[in-house]
Amino acid sequence: MMTSSMIETIYSMSNLHIDSLDDMPMDAGTSGFLGTNSRMRPALIPDEMLSQGLDTIIGETGMSQTRYPVKVIDQTLIDPSSAQGIFYYDTREKERIIVAADNGLYSADSRIIPNWVDLGKTVAGETTFTQLDNNMYFVDGDKYSKWDGTAFTDITSFGNVAKSLPKFNDIITHDNRVLLSGIDDNNYDDDAIYATDILDGDFIDSTYSIRVGGGEGDPIVKILSWHESYVAVLKQRSIYVVNTSTAIGNLGDGPQDPQNWFQQKVSHTLGCVAKNTAVVVGNDVWFLSREGLTSLQRTRESVQRQLSAIILNTEVNDVFEDINWDYADTACAGFFNNRYYISLPIGVSRVPNVTLAYNMLTQKWDGKWTGTAWKPSYIHRSSFGSNRHLIMQDIEGNVYWQKEEGGIYESRDQLPSVVQTSGALEVGESYIIRDYQAGDDFTNVGADSNATGQYFVATGTTPTNYTNGSTLAKEVFEDIDINTISKAWDFGHPINFKAGFNCEIDFFRSHGTVDIVLIPDDDETRALTIGSNVDTSFNPKLPQQLPYTFSGRLDRRVIEEIREIEQFKELKVQIIGNGSEIKTRRIQITSFLNTFEVDNS
Repeated sequence: MMTSSMIETIYSMSNLHIDSLDDMPMDAGTSGFLGTNSRMRPALIPDEMLSQGLDTIIGETGMSQTRYPVKVIDQTLIDPSSAQGIFYYDTREKERIIVAADNGLYSADSRIIPNWVDLGKTVAGETTFTQLDNNMYFVDGDKYSKWDGTAFTDITSFGNVAKSLPKFNDIITHDNRVLLSGIDDNNYDDDAIYATDILDGDFIDSTYSIRVGGGEGDPIVKILSWHESYVAVLKQRSIYVVNTSTAIGNLGDGPQDPQNWFQQKVSHTLGCVAKNTAVVVGNDVWFLSREGLTSLQRTRESVQRQLSAIILNTEVNDVFEDINWDYADTACAGFFNNRYYISLPIGVSRVPNVTLAYNMLTQKWDGKWTGTAWKPSYIHRSSFGSNRHLIMQDIEGNVYWQKEEGGIYESRDQLPSVVQTSGALEVGESYIIRDYQAGDDFTNVGADSNATGQYFVATGTTPTNYTNGSTLAKEVFEDIDINTISKAWDFGHPINFKAGFNCEIDFFRSHGTVDIVLIPDDDETRALTIGSNVDTSFNPKLPQQLPYTFSGRLDRRVIEEIREIEQFKELKVQIIGNGSEIKTRRIQITSFLNTFEVDNS
């Protein structure tokens, strides 16, 4: 009598079509996620990787979930036509978001009530800011200026001689000094860094500067304050590190001359192509070079350069290969909430139009993010009160912010209702009319019309009429349609055809609905939708009412039969959200393995 082990041995050896052994059930899937790998063929990536992660993040518990929403800060008082820079100014008395747009500077005194104020200061172009001794210093490619929170001062000449300052394009604070570089002036060296006195950004001695390099015609693109007294100097075609610890003390004290600062060349082949992508990320400096995303890393004993090829080339290199390098200098980046965001001009775009997010906790890319806010030209951080925020400015000058904790909300029509009385609206807050009642009128406070579903930013506190019971919800964020595609599972048998049986997906405390699509053999023309508007939340319904309240945000396992799909060799699962918060914890597919048929011809 033939045992089951003997049968399995015969099957594994011959792999021929045997009726009694045909249609063996096989399982494939993943119980968690790490990131996105869009470069490799979907069948070759690990189970826990997504082949597409559109508007998704990987949470700390390994779930694929809707990215954090952002909120627009009303810009109607500015009406800018171009973005030129953004900064967070913070003193004991004042907290301000400073925006450079349309050749002017504007100030917002709160993230909730913008109250944009035209500061009455003209800027010539892209503006870079820093802060020292409660003063904001900035350069615009023409002038070096200061704002003390009340008045502006243009610093036009050196402190020791009657000679005009160079035209700077970059500025930082380092070791209690202001350092200036990015010189675009034929009368000065474009590879020089100038330093102010300690805690005195107004005073620049004409002799206190250092040329980085040997005058090879390689201008400085960006400088960054790095570890201890190190300054990372990113030039067009090379990378240097300058140690300023050899010049401790006030400038003018003799031996503390910046020309004595020690400089070390890290690379003579790599340079920075976009100054706004240079960001300190943990212990490293990340920036965009012509070779891709580059990381300058420091060991305990020395400073050395390492290319982060593992991050770039093996996972999202397909995106970087499509950069419009003629306009790569418009790219920008930021580091916030354990993620490095980089926005790039892709394809024929001349401005950033695609943003990628790298998760430092998983050491993987979350994926590609879309939406109006995620095409920024400038990214910065703010810390209003005890809350940190990411603030962004797009090419048109509009400003957006994102909470540190994410602040994920349901779609607008699912926001918690807040019934308010007339006079309770907050200027600058976002509202949606959840349930409009005839007779109420919100047009005088920002609404374009009076109707259910109308979204508006409050321009006043008191509607014309708000006595008939209309329901408002505030703190409205964007709707986000998550779109993820799993790896392609071949069930360990890449050559055999399979017949589908079922697909199980676990959702965790999700809202709203999703569409579930199967993509066989990487062929989207054969895609099969197995679930439309599938409810990812679960609300149990009992035959009679009980005096208890059950949570409406329970886990939900969706099981769909997939027998209708034609036979395949490998299979991907696509989940498309419909504007709500979606968290996917597990995917499992069961299929039948078809053995090869014997050719009897």
